[in-house]
Amino acid sequence: MTREELVASAVWILFAGHETTINLICNGTLVLGIHPDQRDFLLQDPAGKMKSNTEECLRYDSPVKSLPLRANEGVELVGKTIKKSDRVRWFMTAANRDPGILSDPDTFDINRYPNLHVSFGSGIHQSLSATLARMKGQEAFKSLVERLPNLRLEPQELEHVPSTTFWSLKALQVSWN
Repeated sequence: MTREELVASAVWILFAGHETTINLICNGTLVLGIHPDQRDFLLQDPAGKMKSNTEECLRYDSPVKSLPLRANEGVELVGKTIKKSDRVRWFMTAANRDPGILSDPDTFDINRYPNLHVSFGSGIHQSLSATLARMKGQEAFKSLVERLPNLRLEPQELEHVPSTTFWSLKALQVSWN
């Protein structure tokens, strides 16, 4: 890689890892607040359940909703023909709730195993920032439940940032007293 390519890649990894981590933590805090049984289970062993909690937060309420793609070659998919160079939009949120892949996909379960989500892509299309976002998410959730065990959602009307790409709340009101 040239110096410019290396710098551009590093900036992209930091930006993508930051944006997805913000959404992961906020969406995960919301879903844990909505499912107090799972939050209580997490409180029993924060360090031991942190990885599975983060993966389930990623699957259940993915920080990235969809990505635009361009077909490199023609393909037949579920009875439809996608031609080479066609533009398509891949919705990870739909894939993460596919009942053909996951049992009970609409249930939030931090014990889900295996957790076959595609919130950061898959294979050669996996996000370069996936590992960074996961690590930051795990540390944030661990700190959140250990330091603020009484954290709860305040009554509110939730509003999301209008975006076809990111799943991001404008605000999330919580209290911990």
